[in-house]
Amino acid sequence: MRKVALANLALGTEEPHLSEYMNLETFIQHFGNSFEDLGAEKLQPETRFKALPSWDSLALLTVTDTIDIEYGVTLSANDFRTCHTLAELYDLVKAKK
Repeated sequence: MRKVALANLALGTEEPHLSEYMNLETFIQHFGNSFEDLGAEKLQPETRFKALPSWDSLALLTVTDTIDIEYGVTLSANDFRTCHTLAELYDLVKAKK
């Protein structure tokens, strides 16, 4: 589903949207949905996302795109360096919104 949304956005057939409700639980769901082999049910606010087996440069790009599409916030690689847990990443996105 996420890949289709990103493809439609790239083709200009779908407008980006801001999630109406930004909360930590929804943020974790969006984060988890960015990975094919990882569901949100395995993630907690204290999860150190860079320690996840699936975390690599492609995951960084996917999560960056997800955050941009869902929340209208663009994060830099430096932003990711300052965050270690999902709660910290959420707080950063919320502060930039």
